[in-house]
Amino acid sequence: EIDLGTERPGGKGFPRWALDAQWSPDGKNLAIAASIGDFLPMKTQLLLIEPWTGEIREIDKPRNFILSEVDWAPGGRYLLVFGVRAIGEGKFPPAISLVDTKTASWRDLNLFLYPVAPGPYSGFEASWSPDGSRILFYCRPQSTLEWRLCLASVEVGK
Repeated sequence: EIDLGTERPGGKGFPRWALDAQWSPDGKNLAIAASIGDFLPMKTQLLLIEPWTGEIREIDKPRNFILSEVDWAPGGRYLLVFGVRAIGEGKFPPAISLVDTKTASWRDLNLFLYPVAPGPYSGFEASWSPDGSRILFYCRPQSTLEWRLCLASVEVGK
């Protein structure tokens, strides 16, 4: 069993629980989208855990970003993180960002080239191609209620 700890060091605050967890490609770390409490909007954290030692590293995220899922790039340094942005009362558009796990820097990918229809975004996911050059993600243009699959090329600088 892996203990995710609490929102603050020293066992203070609410306990964390996992929304999503993914092994790094080399099998040495876990990336975890963690939530604290069950109130809305959810307070979430991005954690990197070395499961054999229990070492937990939190990667700071934008305050208005509410995490839901994570996915490692094939090379193991970068993560796609998925969730929503709290931009106003009752407004939570989907968001995908790229996180460099070495520098802890975030970059919005702005994959939504057209307005996104309002509504719930459960099941919002994306996936890297095996070579790390593309991502596949669900998208939904405002003109329709149908979800579609979209592809985007990804180029990550070193």
